[in-house]
Amino acid sequence: MTTQERSKAGHDAKAVANYLLNLIIKDGKEIKQPELLRLLYFCQGYTLGFTGKPLFHQPIEVGKYGPVVREIRNALAHYGYEEIREKLYVVDDVFSDEEKEIIEAVYAVYGELEPELLMAYTFLPRDPFYEMKTNEKVGEIIPIESLREYFESRLELA
Repeated sequence: MTTQERSKAGHDAKAVANYLLNLIIKDGKEIKQPELLRLLYFCQGYTLGFTGKPLFHQPIEVGKYGPVVREIRNALAHYGYEEIREKLYVVDDVFSDEEKEIIEAVYAVYGELEPELLMAYTFLPRDPFYEMKTNEKVGEIIPIESLREYFESRLELA
């Protein structure tokens, strides 16, 4: 994949996860797999809402308990519900200033929430994850257009 093709498709979700983990480590905090997956969901959603383009190229699926980027979940499976103690193996990526701003804003708002409240934000009416889970579509990919439309509409509320 060329650099131009990759920029259209977005980054590797592992690079985004590592960026978030760097912020978390810098703040001296801990995070577990479910919370990291939800932060990735919000990063992808708000990037789509602001820019119309995906932040990362991996799909987000409807998991039993929350939105899932399967590649990240699989890479962190050995942690279970324990604290993540190391970054994921991936070639570091360069994010635009706009992408960094969105990731950092998502972390500033959602990274401060207790796990239960963070989970509640994915169970709001009209949220693509919640809508698909309610319709028993666990395991299916959340359409990128649904994410874009939903998060774009949330920007109007801010």
